[in-house]
Amino acid sequence: MKRLSIVSILFIAACGKGGTPASDKGGDPAAQPAMLPGSAVADANAAIPADLKGKLEFIAGSFAEKDIKLLVPMPKGWEMSTVIPGSYKAPSELGFLTKFSVGSSCDGVCEKKDWAAAADHELFAQFKSGFTLESDSKADGMRTLRATNDGAAYVAVAKWKPDASRYFSCYVVLDREAAAAAPAFEKACRALTPEW
Repeated sequence: MKRLSIVSILFIAACGKGGTPASDKGGDPAAQPAMLPGSAVADANAAIPADLKGKLEFIAGSFAEKDIKLLVPMPKGWEMSTVIPGSYKAPSELGFLTKFSVGSSCDGVCEKKDWAAAADHELFAQFKSGFTLESDSKADGMRTLRATNDGAAYVAVAKWKPDASRYFSCYVVLDREAAAAAPAFEKACRALTPEW
């Protein structure tokens, strides 16, 4: 099986509740905190295949490092890496290689740049050979890709704003035991909500 790596800054995770603001802006009505879409967790859970229900469940998670914050549905009970904050390993019943990670990257200096190109260089280029692309959706400020290789499934989502100093990402590797959950993880990753 082809192994993949991502060069990105990852976040320390702290669990939150769905619909909870990522931060308090001190009452400034013009500066609204980020909110996870109300149905994001339910939508991800609804897409879990029947044979994986009971082994996989999504909850609302919040992630923060310094002045960067985001919300995302994340898999409940997965173990956070002590080496790479923001990276979570699945229980063994879901496969040895199965992992979920969120973070951001500047692709070098943290300043305004072409984030579609930066995300392609750092996150999506690894899928250009040796993988079967299931989908590759590009829209203003977001790209979503699903791919397979040797029975495993991969989900990669990047979000950005043109004038931002970084882009945000959600990346999932699903070993054979969990590969059928790729649509559920795609829904979770697409709900990634940064606080710009």
